Amino acid sequence: MSDAFRAGLEEARAKRGYLLPHHGLFRLLSPDFAEAYEAAYGRLALQPVALPAEEKEFLWLVITAVVGSATARHHVRRYREAGGGIEGVEAALRLAGFAAARSRFDFAAEAWAGQLPGWDAPAAEAAALEALTPALPPSRRALALLAACTARRDSAGVTRYLRAGYAAGVEEAWMAEAMCLTVQPAGLPNVVHAAGLWRGLIASGDVQASDAFRAWVEMPAEGDA
Repeated sequence: MSDAFRAGLEEARAKRGYLLPHHGLFRLLSPDFAEAYEAAYGRLALQPVALPAEEKEFLWLVITAVVGSATARHHVRRYREAGGGIEGVEAALRLAGFAAARSRFDFAAEAWAGQLPGWDAPAAEAAALEALTPALPPSRRALALLAACTARRDSAGVTRYLRAGYAAGVEEAWMAEAMCLTVQPAGLPNVVHAAGLWRGLIASGDVQASDAFRAWVEMPAEGDA
């Protein structure tokens, strides 16, 4: 192992506090690529962007639980260091489980419509979510489910919890960060898809977006929903 290779990995460990298997692989492929990846990942995942530290690490718990990423267990430590307690860990697990199952409400709304005249599936889903996490504010539920549904490529869920985020007064930058945190554990294509759904909601007037986000939608893009 060359001194430069070892030094690069030690630098990555010092920045993160840990190493994962792909860090060495990236550096073997290209030190420049490894450093660019570390800079981009570290800037989004490990440094302040828009979300407060405890809120951000709570979302990381939800995301890593919903995708089943055991290698991201360091986020449990980071959440505790940011002031989170075991109650928050359990709430994140409940939200991850809810995200994995929430499409059953969509299923029932379509498949059982004839047997359930007048039934309001979105209201039933909202009631179930509140019953599952009664201590959480609507803003945290919306952010967590937005992140989880982005990671799962759940189009209906992304749309629903974008609307819920706006209704709860969540800052758009917070919602953007919640989506973007899923890039590394769940893949960029899912974020591209979710961003297209968001653009569609803004373009249709379904949500009251800020001037900056309306300007984003005015420029056509590949992959728009």
